[in-house]
Amino acid sequence: MRPVTVLVSLSLSLALLVPTATASAEDHADGRPDRASVLVSDVVADGLVVSGLAADKPVLGLLGLGVYLAGAPIVHGAKGHRDRAVLSVGVRVAAPTLLGYLGCKLIGDRSNHSHSFIPNRFGCALGLGIGVLAGGAGAEIVDWLFISTPDRGVAPSSRMFLLSGSF
Repeated sequence: MRPVTVLVSLSLSLALLVPTATASAEDHADGRPDRASVLVSDVVADGLVVSGLAADKPVLGLLGLGVYLAGAPIVHGAKGHRDRAVLSVGVRVAAPTLLGYLGCKLIGDRSNHSHSFIPNRFGCALGLGIGVLAGGAGAEIVDWLFISTPDRGVAPSSRMFLLSGSF
């Protein structure tokens, strides 16, 4: 049963990638937002991670992690938005790291008390897992809502002049 699950998940993931791979360069130069492509990339990444966990195949989980970290930044970079690509990588690394650390500290510290129902050795691991998952999901949402926004009609080179004129 597990190989069937993996095969179906991979087939769906590849089927979702086809529409973005066939788009031409002219389609990306019109200032449209990157949201659809970023959403497809994140769905593929999440599907690979879940498939890897469900099928007990760590390779799929690691592949999903790679797509999570590089998929959306590659989409932004391919559309000529290098600043968005760098910001996307930063958010996708910083949010899970920060929330994982906070989860470890909060739940790990609570498990040190005698009235805690969580054993001390599992407190940090549980908090880390919850924090990393929440941070990863939050980073995907931030990327989709705020980083993948349409261009506002101001060229990137003129933004600096607008900022420098305000000081």
